[in-house]
Amino acid sequence: MTEIGPFLLGNAKGRTSDVEMTIFDSTGIALQDLAVSKYIVSKAEEMNVGTIVQI
Repeated sequence: MTEIGPFLLGNAKGRTSDVEMTIFDSTGIALQDLAVSKYIVSKAEEMNVGTIVQI
């Protein structure tokens, strides 16, 4: 198992074969959640998909 930080820095290997899985858990990192959410919303708007709802 490898954490994402060392992998991104090139200090750890990722998958070494097609039978291995990649699982990413960003639980507890709200800033990452916000960044990913913003990216996904902008992509959905570009592609004209999804539904905007008022909360």
